[in-house]
Amino acid sequence: MAIITVSRQFGSKGDEICESLSRKLGYKLVDRKVLRKRIMELGCSEEMMKKFDGLKPGIWASLSRYKDEYLYYLKTAMMSEVSSGNCVVVGRGSFLILKDIANCVSVRIVEERSSRAERVARLFGSDLKEAGKAVKKADWHQLGFHKSFFNAKIADFFLYDMIVNSGKADIDSAADAIAAYAKSQITEEKEKIGQEQMYELTLAQNIVNMLVFTYSVEIDNLRAEIDGKTVTLKGVASLSASVERAVAILSLEIPDFKIVSKVNVVQDSMRKSF
Repeated sequence: MAIITVSRQFGSKGDEICESLSRKLGYKLVDRKVLRKRIMELGCSEEMMKKFDGLKPGIWASLSRYKDEYLYYLKTAMMSEVSSGNCVVVGRGSFLILKDIANCVSVRIVEERSSRAERVARLFGSDLKEAGKAVKKADWHQLGFHKSFFNAKIADFFLYDMIVNSGKADIDSAADAIAAYAKSQITEEKEKIGQEQMYELTLAQNIVNMLVFTYSVEIDNLRAEIDGKTVTLKGVASLSASVERAVAILSLEIPDFKIVSKVNVVQDSMRKSF
């Protein structure tokens, strides 16, 4: 069971390489369409998708709680699609969401902007200058999306296990190289560990979803981490009462777990400084 995440630049051969890779390995392809459909099924609105899906949020959108909600939907959708393994996940920060999973291999597909613009112009029958602007804008959105939602620089090559220049390789050769690398890295032991980690990651996100969507707990950027039988909450709250409520809810909902809070209470901290 392996999970291959692929981040690709707009206009590269990334989508075609992912399709070829999934066929060669017999893996499920979890692309933008699949994730979008699952996110919408979970309850994400069309308006929210237009503001956040793969985009750099505007100033006001980035400050809204809808941004956090979109990320919760995205993580839940992705985890549900990859839980059984043997899949190729395309974009949407998958290499960051799944970065700690032992049987996950992350790949970045890049290509010079000029050649990407030429390909876009051919595919869409557009003017080369306009195609260049489209490529530049897509790069800007990709950079902003990952910075806004994950505080990560997508151009940091050390975030990936493998980098592929699609301008130097044909689609099948690139897919073969990724498949060979993934097979060389994933062992039975990593698969076992990865399954356990995936279970804990999914459970942690379900805990967050319960607090946010069922109980309307007001903690921004809420995350949950599970270590054995301990659940640690992280995020930012304006009132300590919100954190206390979250801990109380979880103590009742999952009594077998110890609940620890590392949520930063901003308003209370500000009061103590005066």
